[in-house]
Amino acid sequence: MPIREAIKGNITDALDYDRSKTKAEVVKIIDPSGQNVGALLIFGIISTVYAVAVYILLPQSLLSLDFGLILKIFFLILIGLLLGLILITTNIQYLIEVSVTKLFFWWEKPCIKVLIHKNLIAHRLRNSSTSLVYALSLSFLIL
Repeated sequence: MPIREAIKGNITDALDYDRSKTKAEVVKIIDPSGQNVGALLIFGIISTVYAVAVYILLPQSLLSLDFGLILKIFFLILIGLLLGLILITTNIQYLIEVSVTKLFFWWEKPCIKVLIHKNLIAHRLRNSSTSLVYALSLSFLIL
């Protein structure tokens, strides 16, 4: 429960302005010899099927006027675009947060801006999972 986490801490540490509230990052060094090749193989097969559908089947279906196949290929392209955009936004989420904060809070005092910035940093994991769920649900609604 969040209230128990708040009560567990020391009051002087909680009120300290200069102390960072984020935890240290854990770096895991992976041995390349023990790397899982199965995931790379599956990604390669999916990419190959996607490329064959776009570069071979799409022109063939356009020439033969097979509208069912054309719509299936366009649907596959739309799914690929949505997943690619979701990956891009999860990678640049911090930049988007900072730019939106600067855009909407340009008139605020500097202390409020610092507070908002530290709040975004402290809740980065929760914000990223929320934005990922929102983007996936929105993409399913679009489809």
